[in-house]
Amino acid sequence: MLLACRICFFASLLATHSIVFADALGDRAEAKQLADRVMAKVATDEMEEGVRLTKPFYMSATEAEFNVILESVKEKHPNMLVDCGKTIGTEFVREDKVGENLFRLTYLQRCEKRPMRWVFYFYRGKNGWGLYWSFWDEDIAQMFPH
Repeated sequence: MLLACRICFFASLLATHSIVFADALGDRAEAKQLADRVMAKVATDEMEEGVRLTKPFYMSATEAEFNVILESVKEKHPNMLVDCGKTIGTEFVREDKVGENLFRLTYLQRCEKRPMRWVFYFYRGKNGWGLYWSFWDEDIAQMFPH
């Protein structure tokens, strides 16, 4: 079920929020390393731990909102395991860049029963690169070029 497995890492993309992150990522390579570390946790079905890795670099959620995100992951991950099966691997799919200050990384999570798409958006703000938005879902058609 698409809805059962869809989890957004924060509640509102367009709303203005206090900045949570204390650390900035130095460049796009460091941002990709962060996403790779998250996906390494996903590969071992440690999603909560993967989400926790993003906290120092999260740009668009308050502390309270991040905690809601974490609770949502804790609550929904067991259902995802039932619906999708255990993770059997992850794969980096591609990087898409828009200008010099925004890029997206897309990954494939290989589960026993179905694939999942993971997307990370990184933005270079005043203090450097940070994670702006991230989510996962079953909309694998979006993984193919249009």
